[in-house]
Amino acid sequence: TRALCSRMPNCLSRLVTCLNQHGTSRFESQRVVVVAVYAELVHLNANGQMVLLESIISNLLNCLNDPSPVVRRLCLKGLASVSSSAEDQKNRHYQPILSALIQGLDDHDSNSDIPLEAMRGFSHLLQIVNEDHVQSVQATVALRIKPFFENENPNVREAAFRMFGDRA
Repeated sequence: TRALCSRMPNCLSRLVTCLNQHGTSRFESQRVVVVAVYAELVHLNANGQMVLLESIISNLLNCLNDPSPVVRRLCLKGLASVSSSAEDQKNRHYQPILSALIQGLDDHDSNSDIPLEAMRGFSHLLQIVNEDHVQSVQATVALRIKPFFENENPNVREAAFRMFGDRA
């Protein structure tokens, strides 16, 4: 994806158009690939193509209710990557992304890393979003991460404590 962005940026919109056809496929593997590419494109800021980035973010937000935990985790990872986007993109999307990350904290599919990804994404977003924007959800987030302080997975515990510390 990185090579495509740097060597053939004019093909990105065609790639996203083609991937859109498979984003709702009945085959999980196709949906995973689509969302993984979208997540990477958000991380790469869609090579500065803001209209394309808007479309990708919208597609990721639409994939949050996918039955596959892998797809949902990759969606959260991609949405959290908005923290590396331009200021107007961050300001435009912080509210639905914060909501998606909070929703991810409640996603407890067995053996999935969705809450972990949500906590990591939330920590990234806290560093770039104005504190006033996060103030309204602080109590909700604190209550949602509390159970993760005693989780058996050390990565989950670390992310919970890090997020709690970032929030303070």
